[in-house]
Amino acid sequence: MPKICTENNVSEFRPPKKPTSKIPNVIEILFSTYQQPLLVKLIQMSIKSVSEVFFQGRYTTDLTTLFHRVNTASHMELLVVFFLLLNVDQTLKNEIMKLEIEANHAKLERFLLDLRRTLVVQFSINEDITLTKFVEQCEEYWVLA
Repeated sequence: MPKICTENNVSEFRPPKKPTSKIPNVIEILFSTYQQPLLVKLIQMSIKSVSEVFFQGRYTTDLTTLFHRVNTASHMELLVVFFLLLNVDQTLKNEIMKLEIEANHAKLERFLLDLRRTLVVQFSINEDITLTKFVEQCEEYWVLA
């Protein structure tokens, strides 16, 4: 009887593929414009979380404006908003932690400390730091974390 070729993801040379929702180096991946839909989803989720945690579920004028502006913002602007929200929103931090592979959790924790202690502080007090420079610094700190 002839053998019929079938797709089999299991062999002695290749372990079976397990579906996972983990994304290695999720922060790094968000710098790609191809990941803009994920970035928008994370930002909108975070804005909703900020509304619930800080404003008892009500949207302020600024939050409403920001929520709607996310759909038309440039990728650079989205990254700035993402990192500023990541600095303050525990829900977003938890979501990123869930997405990141466990081997990178220490790196992510280090980056979050740098974001809070250095990057956001410098961006807030130094008017010479442009949006592009802030995003470049975030990327640099992620790589070095």
